[in-house]
Amino acid sequence: MTPVRRVLTVCAVAAALAASAGPAATADPAAAQCQKQYRATETVNVRNKPSTGADVFDVISRGESVCGQIVQGDDYQACGDKTWEWIEIDYGSRDGYAAAACFYGT
Repeated sequence: MTPVRRVLTVCAVAAALAASAGPAATADPAAAQCQKQYRATETVNVRNKPSTGADVFDVISRGESVCGQIVQGDDYQACGDKTWEWIEIDYGSRDGYAAAACFYGT
């Protein structure tokens, strides 16, 4: 299982638990880890730093969702936008960064 699929699975399980448990589910640590969900509008590289010059270690396919938060990084132009915003994605022992311009929040 790739790191992205692992994160997606954790987010899906947390969302299912939250939906079934009602309002008290917000105390669940797994649900609290997901800052916000984002869906990829294009295929996006996942890098080890928020920079287009950083190494790519995974890919998120168009339509896949990830959990993360917006962080500032190097400027870039992608998916029709020029910005410095990146999505920081938790991969357990390391963080991954994907171009925020290629996602929309869900």
